[in-house]
Amino acid sequence: MSTKPTAYPAVLVWEIADFLNVNVAEFKKVLRRPLRPTDPNPCAGVMASDWTPGGMAIGQRQPLIGTYKAQVQILYKHANEEEGLEYHSALTKQVRRMLYESTDIPLRLAGNTEDLFGNRERFQRLRVESQRFMANEVKGQFLFFSVTDLSVETENA
Repeated sequence: MSTKPTAYPAVLVWEIADFLNVNVAEFKKVLRRPLRPTDPNPCAGVMASDWTPGGMAIGQRQPLIGTYKAQVQILYKHANEEEGLEYHSALTKQVRRMLYESTDIPLRLAGNTEDLFGNRERFQRLRVESQRFMANEVKGQFLFFSVTDLSVETENA
């Protein structure tokens, strides 16, 4: 997809990937898909993973609130386990902190009001939910992988 999307969850994935691409110089590539062990080192992947409806109003055909879940995955490969763990830990903490503290991402998402099927969906808030870490050795190289779970709440009008 080369043009900026306008519908959720694609807009969420696009904006977070673009933010990481611009603000984290360490990433060789920021992809809009789940990561693979063969991807560049280091890199990030952003993907949508879930949608949950919120409360319903009387006479309303759409839920008032929707919550989209997204993930930011980070992959780092290194020949030395200790050095790789240290670098990956610092990189994942940097990304988590940037997502928490960013005023840019909420502004970007707020600027993407979606009008689709007679419904207007607007960004309300972004949360960093959790972060998980994994490590493994493959053919003498240590692979460090993390997943940061995000949720974005939208309002339907």
